[in-house]
Order: sequence, then structure tokens, then C-alpha cells
Amino acid sequence: MMAADYRKISRYSPETADVARIDVPHEGKRAGGKIQIIRGHEIDPNQALENVKGQVGKRRQRVAINRNTDALEREHSYGRLSPAAYRAGTIYQRIIERSRGATSGGCSMEPSNGGGSNEQAMAARMDAAEATVHLRADARKAIGPIPECILSCVLGDRLPFPQVAAKLAQEPRAGAGWYRSKGGSARAVRLFRKGLEDLAEYWDLHGEPQ
Repeated sequence: MMAADYRKISRYSPETADVARIDVPHEGKRAGGKIQIIRGHEIDPNQALENVKGQVGKRRQRVAINRNTDALEREHSYGRLSPAAYRAGTIYQRIIERSRGATSGGCSMEPSNGGGSNEQAMAARMDAAEATVHLRADARKAIGPIPECILSCVLGDRLPFPQVAAKLAQEPRAGAGWYRSKGGSARAVRLFRKGLEDLAEYWDLHGEPQ
């Protein structure tokens, strides 16, 4: 059987044989629709697996995802993103996920330097950290620092749009006044969608990151 191409796997890809099928809540709505659970899979956080047969960043485990707090999935499910923009979002999110613990770039308009991991994990995760640095730099060039910051906040830090707007309201270079108003959250949503559309177009011309 051919090995999975982990560069193309996102948290919503069909489960492969190597996904650890741990018990998670069943899919469906809870709390009167405020919670909507769907199943996905993410990189296994167990660092003890990092030195096993070169499986760094590859072993994945099943997780339960609240669609109502996952902006990319929610926007996609309501038809607010083109297929290309959704794919761009999954690529961006997957690369960010792959480097969790390897970089502390986070929700910031400042270029990431790939720091933040402990000495023991740094060597094993160097490739993932470098990929994130290049991803964010390339995205800033393609769509601008403010939309890229929003993508990082939403897809990397999993912040809801009101919190993203609150952060941008403290950033003068982001036009802070726009985000202090009642429409700040809606503006962040619009830039999130447009940023993904623009990023998809840019990658279509220049090639997707691996």
C-alpha cells in the first residue's frame, strides 16, 4: 500500500489506517445548536512518538471539532468561500498545525523567526518551523500583513473574529479605529475571506507550498 502524502493531509481529510481512532464525542448538534460536533484528525501531540521510525509530524489522532468555532469549516459549509479559497485555507492551516510547538509566530504582524521550541524538539521540528516561516512571509507578500495576521489568528491560534478584531484594535498599523467600532468583527471576517481568495489566486500563479 502506498504511504499517505502527509503534505496534502488536512484535519478534514478522510481517515487513513494510521490515524489513532481514540474515543471522541459523536457528531451532531448540542446545546440547542450552539455546538456542532464533527470528527477530524490532527497531529498526535504525544512527543514520545517523535523519535519512532521517523514519524515526526505524521502520526495523527482522531479529534472532535466544534464546527461553530472553526471559522474555515463554518465559512466553507455556508458557501462563503470558493473551493480554491477553502483549499488555500486548509493548506495554510495544515502547515501551521504541523509546526505547533516549533514556532511562536502566532497572531502577530511581525515576521516570525521560527523560535519558541525547546532544545530537544527543535532539531526534529526544524523543517516544520522553517515551512511556517516561509509560509507566513510568502502570504504577507501575496495578501498584505493585515489579512495574513487575520489568517494566523483564526487558522493558527483559533481565535474567534471578535477577539481578532480586539487584537487589531490595539495595532495602529492595522487601522485600529476600524476594529474598535461595532463593525470591527465583520471587517475581520471580510478580510479573512478575501485573504483566502487572494492567497488561492497567488498560489495558482506561483505554486502551492509543500
